[in-house]
Amino acid sequence: MPRVLVIGFGNPLRGDDAAGALAAEEIARTHLDLDLEVRVVHQLTPELAWDISQAARVIFLDARAGGEPGEIVCERLRPGPRRPLASMHSLGPVDLIASAHLLYGAEPEAWLLTVAGERFEHGEDLSPRVRAAMKMLIASVDRMIGVSRAA
Repeated sequence: MPRVLVIGFGNPLRGDDAAGALAAEEIARTHLDLDLEVRVVHQLTPELAWDISQAARVIFLDARAGGEPGEIVCERLRPGPRRPLASMHSLGPVDLIASAHLLYGAEPEAWLLTVAGERFEHGEDLSPRVRAAMKMLIASVDRMIGVSRAA
């Protein structure tokens, strides 16, 4: 497993909810020469805890409701108390970090980058403000993994 794992998630049929997954797809296409693994998933699942345990750094990419559309927020994640999961729909990045720690003793550096969405209804298109923010979201990941791009 590489030193950095990027996990982009979201529903590609729910407008801006796809932003994290689309950003991860772009990173996978353009960062082939790096010690980097990219996962693009519809939702987070318990099986990802193993992959997380093998990485030194994990970066989650997602869309969020609330905030100014297109606004990007970066949050450091730390494993909290493990809570029982009623269903996989309630599984979040902190739960996966906690699972990797509990099951495998792993403590990777973990981050969550989110972009505020504007439209989450059925549809495959990003809103204009979120589409415009995608370059900034990918640039944020680049800074976190030490990639510099020519202008």
